[in-house]
Amino acid sequence: MRSENVVSQHHQQWSLKNSFYLLSIILLGSLLRFIHLGNLPMWVDEYALWKICNPGPGHSFIEQLLDNYQSPLFMIAIWNSVQGVVAEWQMRLPSVIAGIITIPLIFILATDLFDRRSGWIAAFLTAISPFHIWYSQDGRGYSFMILFAACATLLLFKLIRKKLSLKYYFLYGLTLALMVLSNQSAMFLIVAHILVIALFSFPTSRTQFLHWIAAFTFALILVSPWLLKAFGIIEFGRALPGANSDEVLRGAGNFSLMGIPFALHSLFYGFSIGPTLFELHRPDRIASVIANLSILIPSTLLAIIIFTRGIIASKRRNIALVIICVPLLLLIFISIKNIKVFNPRYLASVFPVFISLAAYGLSSFKLRARAVMGVILIALFMLSLFGYYFDREYNKRDICAATRFVSERSDTEDVIIVPISPGLFELYYKGSGEVESVWDPPVINSKAEAVEVISILVEDHDFVWLIDINNWQKDPNQYMVEVVRELGSVTSELSYQDVTVIGVELSSSVNGVPSRDE
Repeated sequence: MRSENVVSQHHQQWSLKNSFYLLSIILLGSLLRFIHLGNLPMWVDEYALWKICNPGPGHSFIEQLLDNYQSPLFMIAIWNSVQGVVAEWQMRLPSVIAGIITIPLIFILATDLFDRRSGWIAAFLTAISPFHIWYSQDGRGYSFMILFAACATLLLFKLIRKKLSLKYYFLYGLTLALMVLSNQSAMFLIVAHILVIALFSFPTSRTQFLHWIAAFTFALILVSPWLLKAFGIIEFGRALPGANSDEVLRGAGNFSLMGIPFALHSLFYGFSIGPTLFELHRPDRIASVIANLSILIPSTLLAIIIFTRGIIASKRRNIALVIICVPLLLLIFISIKNIKVFNPRYLASVFPVFISLAAYGLSSFKLRARAVMGVILIALFMLSLFGYYFDREYNKRDICAATRFVSERSDTEDVIIVPISPGLFELYYKGSGEVESVWDPPVINSKAEAVEVISILVEDHDFVWLIDINNWQKDPNQYMVEVVRELGSVTSELSYQDVTVIGVELSSSVNGVPSRDE
């Protein structure tokens, strides 16, 4: 078993050849992050942030900034470039830049935490990571959060090992704040950092204790306006003993045990290998998993072998496991309490340590085993990236296909029902039909509710379109789809990913809406 001598790593000579190697890895990562950057339209979450940056007259930058509790830092980065412009690549460019900067930073982190060989492997894996590329091409704050998580964790290790001046503690507090201002799920990592300090490096002097207090207080002050905003919106009270947490979010239970292996698999391979995200939201998700076992079993086994080897071989396994497991446990808890849905993106802040530990695990094998597993891992990464780049079933929801389909076929007298994100549909829609949204009820729980909603919207119209996006969120049981199909004759239909488009020519009886008793 190889020893981890951190001090010797920093005294190794840095050659011109090493600079060339690192630059080559960064260039490879840059290329992979620029491929088809602007090819796909904005999806629902990106549009929500774009809309914040385009609020209309009477709303100032400061007002919008203070109102955006989820990712105010990313909003600052894109504010000027996306106002009045529907340019997807401009919205995603800051994420790309942050993703590229993260590559050498993870090299430094893995080298500092383990050794230089692990640093090289971690940097290369980050450069080609499907998970990291996914969020490096996402017009939201997750790429920023991963970048500042790497900075904060690197500073944490340095502050634990060395006696540094107060300014470094303030710098650490600043990186924590920037991490949270990128996305508030970074709070999970801060809890993990606090536990690392308490369990493995509890302050032995009053001065050191006050330095840590100063760092966390400084971070809290910087993020306090947005934390207060979040506490007024997100129902954190559900976490309290005796609180009612039975009401689920988005019309379905927020956590299942399948979420844990899915999250860890996603951190390795991203979301474009095996079942698609849309298949995993369907009632027959188990069948989709079974159908993809031929790729899921070997990819999962390889990830387990590499990660387990890293845990066994590393002297710093306890610190790494706290940083990885505490956010996971917190996410499980708030999902069970129906505060937030369980989603691997809320674990993005652990990615720097996760990939560093995996790199150390891979580097700990003997040369031949390391080479074989490395080639297989790269092949699986490339397979996932191929799915991400070229298989639209793995893409984020492509609303443009729906808007093109309806634009070519709709008429001025048509009503177009868009239950989720009607503004996003209208942004790309070039037709003249009347677009209607469905705000109430938040979730369609029965056919009777669907009949009531649809009957109002189709009144005085002869043709209706239903644009069903995120059907698992608004209409998990497809009641609206069922009711619209019963209105008359289905003349147009498009279905892919999580988008369903149905065009129906209404029958003459009561605009074709069946009664609730039927």
